[in-house]
Amino acid sequence: MTLHEIQRRTGISLAKLRKLEKLQIDFGKIDPPEENPADAIRFHLMRNQQMTAAQLLALLDAPDMVDDLGRYKERALAQVASIGDVAADAAPRDVTAAIRDAGKGDDDAALVVAQWLLSILPPYPVSHHWVAVRLLLPLNEFQRAQAMPMISLALLNVRKLPEFAAAWQSVKRDKKNKIEYFRPEAKKELASLDL
Repeated sequence: MTLHEIQRRTGISLAKLRKLEKLQIDFGKIDPPEENPADAIRFHLMRNQQMTAAQLLALLDAPDMVDDLGRYKERALAQVASIGDVAADAAPRDVTAAIRDAGKGDDDAALVVAQWLLSILPPYPVSHHWVAVRLLLPLNEFQRAQAMPMISLALLNVRKLPEFAAAWQSVKRDKKNKIEYFRPEAKKELASLDL
């Protein structure tokens, strides 16, 4: 296609097209603009949604990003605060190594994740994000990208284990069922206090 044909089809002036030609730009190789993580977080928060585990990790990795959220800064900080001190309970290497196999249905790998979870779960109910962020925090960016799609499947297989049956429940919130995790002994203690 000649410059004159491009000018006729696009309406861009011939002078501007000649400037672009001098730059020798290959339009087939122009990378799309990278999405700013703060924009994606702001998009979730303005719709009163829970940030994803990846977004929570982005804020934990770059705490200064919260200043880019404008009026949604407080909502973001509240969601980060709701997951607590992640670094103190981050998954050890053997647990993060088991995520992929647990996601594929390996009961032994799911048991490794379940035993770690039972050792760190608090007495009060916590969300899927609370668990997912702790599983993903120790991993580098490449490992996180590999493990992220497997987290939900791995936790599903953990919930199927009889050893973990007393440590989770499905609760209807906002017209959706949400999974909550908690220390099993805590539920028994709360039940005995109700009597």
